[in-house]
Amino acid sequence: MSLIQAYEIQKWLGEQEFPATFSASIFFALFKIASRGTYNLERTSKRAADTSVLLTNMVIGRPGSTRAIEAIARTRFLHARYQREGKISDSDMLYTLSLFVLEPMRWVDQYEWRCLTDLERCAMATSWKALGEDLDISYDGLPSSQKEGRWTDALHWLRELDE
Repeated sequence: MSLIQAYEIQKWLGEQEFPATFSASIFFALFKIASRGTYNLERTSKRAADTSVLLTNMVIGRPGSTRAIEAIARTRFLHARYQREGKISDSDMLYTLSLFVLEPMRWVDQYEWRCLTDLERCAMATSWKALGEDLDISYDGLPSSQKEGRWTDALHWLRELDE
């Protein structure tokens, strides 16, 4: 599956099929991130609002579009200082990414009229894996990251992310 195909499927899910569930699950993910012991609770509301705007632009902006590229660049810029200072670890970044991809899936499967198909899961995993790479998120914490073949497909990456 190409990144553009994955983007189109994920966009359909988030905008047409399950918009309220996707939105609520992302806000829930933000609460889970804030409850992690390493999270700085200062200016939480502003950080949540900024994250929401940047995330929306990264996810809704077509891959390679100015909208997506600028949101990714801004996010990398904002995190760089805190990563250099050791205030945000690689595991923090991976945990955050995992929540943004997994919570919508969990919520749809639990609260919606149907579960996501493997094709839809693969599309979401493809999109988020690429976004993680664009954000320079290290996948070293995942079992297959050190193996020569790495992941067989996006669903394999997703399963490891969920462990």
